Amino acid sequence: MNHTFLLQPAVWTVTGSFKELQVTGKTTVFPRDGKWIIDSFIQLENGAILQTDYSIVPLKEACASTSFTATSTVLGAMVGTFTIKDNKIIEDYGTDNPAITGQEIMTMLDESHYISEGILYHQGISKSSWSLTFTKIP
Repeated sequence: MNHTFLLQPAVWTVTGSFKELQVTGKTTVFPRDGKWIIDSFIQLENGAILQTDYSIVPLKEACASTSFTATSTVLGAMVGTFTIKDNKIIEDYGTDNPAITGQEIMTMLDESHYISEGILYHQGISKSSWSLTFTKIP
């Protein structure tokens, strides 16, 4: 399976829910300066904006995992990994606050659609979750 998110330049629309709020947004994936960049912009129905900018080390041949750094308007500085397993991209991350960690699993439905489920933890206890649909803009 050849993933189209994370490994190819594209623009994606985002819909779904964060906690109990509906969200819409856009995510752009592109290469720059030898890295992959993900610019993610999500607006909650209450008007709040979640912006996260990732800088990802490209996957090496025959490797299923890579590292990233990111900056989030909500979480601040983040570091983590992306792991590809079959039709899934698994993101694990931490923040400057060691008590705050998270995980997101993106499942590829087809080359233009992914669903994503994520959880944010504080001291190992689930504090928030989200469910998103990513649709590639042709």
